[in-house]
Amino acid sequence: AILWIINELEPENIWLPSYLCPSILSAVIPTSARVQFYETNKQLKLKDVRFIKKVKRGDVFLNIDFFGFPFLEEEHSALIAEKAFVIRDCSQSLFFDPSKSSADFTIFSPRKFLGVPDGGILHIKQGIELDLPVLQEPPFESYFRLLGGSLMRREFDLHTGNRIWHQLLSDGENLNKPGDFRMSDVSQMLLKKAFDYAHIQTQRRTNYTILLKRLEGIALFPVLLDNVVPLGFPVVLKRRDLIQHELFKEEIYPPIHWLINGLVPEVFTESHELSATILTLPCDQRYQASDMERIAELLLGLIK
Repeated sequence: AILWIINELEPENIWLPSYLCPSILSAVIPTSARVQFYETNKQLKLKDVRFIKKVKRGDVFLNIDFFGFPFLEEEHSALIAEKAFVIRDCSQSLFFDPSKSSADFTIFSPRKFLGVPDGGILHIKQGIELDLPVLQEPPFESYFRLLGGSLMRREFDLHTGNRIWHQLLSDGENLNKPGDFRMSDVSQMLLKKAFDYAHIQTQRRTNYTILLKRLEGIALFPVLLDNVVPLGFPVVLKRRDLIQHELFKEEIYPPIHWLINGLVPEVFTESHELSATILTLPCDQRYQASDMERIAELLLGLIK
């Protein structure tokens, strides 16, 4: 979606937050536009708004709703939208209502919340006229691995066992390059028929609240806003890598969102400090209150 937007608009500059998923750069780097980073702080908020003066008319500006929490104040978003085309990346904010935003484009990634094999959703603001591409079939080599990994992950969640699903998903993602591919029929069917979305939202918020009561002191977002359905529960830890390894031993697998070393210039020190200390605890709909209490208890024991 990002690659298509950039190719259609042909901006002079693409503005990206200094904290971001490396996959975004896989769509941006092949373009002829110039990448400009703007600074985020260790709380994943704007470090300084003065860069907005440098945004040129026709530029593309991307912001991310990190972990489901809104990133930009609406007045800043509206100010940027006066000159630039705004992409709101809601890959970690599946339940955001794009009609409540001034963004021109809103991107969603159901995979991150629901485990479907592939596909994304692009919402385009009314009034923007662009030539939509003729979408191709999902690339087989990538899709085959993503589907197999998703099915095996489901079995792992239910019955444990080996973690070959992790390698399959990793291989599938590495093969899945940006392009004009449609979502598979399997993913579309699952999204329409297979999920209780009200339960998913409630359970994620409930689980986050339980963790917050125990781990408020290390939580990246110590307040759960009313309209937020969190992707996970990010914490900031001094011995992050060691603690992650110890949690792996307990069959708890918190990912790192994200490793940005070598991708984002070192001048953005707060982003790099966060990347070296952040860890995302699971709080999704697969888990119950007892699971959250167990995770909190183990983590508190490790950080003493």
